[in-house]
Amino acid sequence: MSSARDTRSTAVSSQPTPVRATRADRRYSVLPAPDVQQRQRDIENTLGSLRIEGFELDEAARDLLARYVAGEITFEDVGAVLTRHP
Repeated sequence: MSSARDTRSTAVSSQPTPVRATRADRRYSVLPAPDVQQRQRDIENTLGSLRIEGFELDEAARDLLARYVAGEITFEDVGAVLTRHP
């Protein structure tokens, strides 16, 4: 049984205010790489839509979304935190 780790990057694109995945997020991700990549694309599309509407998320919200992308928390967890903090 091999103990090789998936070393593919979940790095974000160079779009303005991207969700930043940290090295720890990549190392401890519980999701397969394709799922992480799909979540990243979904979040980037959502952030793009928000920017078009004139909204910008703060760093804490982007960090929370990075944890969602990495599979550390669920989208429901994101919603619960964001609704508690204006």
